Amino acid sequence: MPDSIGQLFKLENMYLSENQLRSIPDSIRQLSKLKSMDFSGNQLRSIPDSIRQLSKLESMNFSWNQLRSIPDSIKQLSKLEKIDFSSNQFGIGFPKWLQLPKTINMVDFSNASISSSLPENIGHMMPMLEELYLENNLMNGSIPKSLCNLKYLVALDLSYNMFFGNIPKSLCNSKSLGYLDLSNNMLSGSIPNCWRNDQSFIFIDLSSNNLLGLFPSTMVQLSSLRVLHLNNNSLHRGLHVALKNFTSLVVLDLGENRFSENLTSIVRGEIDNHSLKVL
Repeated sequence: MPDSIGQLFKLENMYLSENQLRSIPDSIRQLSKLKSMDFSGNQLRSIPDSIRQLSKLESMNFSWNQLRSIPDSIKQLSKLEKIDFSSNQFGIGFPKWLQLPKTINMVDFSNASISSSLPENIGHMMPMLEELYLENNLMNGSIPKSLCNLKYLVALDLSYNMFFGNIPKSLCNSKSLGYLDLSNNMLSGSIPNCWRNDQSFIFIDLSSNNLLGLFPSTMVQLSSLRVLHLNNNSLHRGLHVALKNFTSLVVLDLGENRFSENLTSIVRGEIDNHSLKVL
């Protein structure tokens, strides 16, 4: 990438994805009008610290590169809202913990070889967060309550990690969250039974954990819920009462639990929903 890129003073959007770029010149700091950049699918190993001078930058995509770190100066980008660093090679010690501007509303670090835990105050660090994607890493520890309490959060994907402990009951307080995937972790205990009809859930996947106990009967109050995966846990009773008013579902997966009854016959007998697919 030539240094002369810095001479494009009026440039607002930069799309250089799917090339073979190995570096970004410091002259990029001269693009004072730049609002978005897409360097996905290249061979970048680092991002120049001079990026801090792009004061109007709102979104950046560095997915599918070979990054191992991110400059601390990223927190100085006061208008930054969306970042995608998925499918990189950050590894042990990252992010310790990543400092981002409070304007950030979308964060994607999925499939990025991250092995840290989430800080308990992550919700206070990113108060405007709407979407968080951290799936397919090696992250551990418990799920912070402050994350579940975020006012604007609509999508949360922590699947395929090693999170442990209980599912925070504070999820029952979320009115904005529509997509929740906590599958393929090491979560234990019972599923919270405090769901309400003023919540916005459309998709919930809690499969492949160590969850036990009763089927959470209050989930029937989630009037927008279309897909529910609870398979591969140790749930064992509570279906007859819980499923009676579950009319919004399109997909229901309860397989590989400890229910003694025939699931298909129970579901067909309890739910008046001919479009439901029972797995």
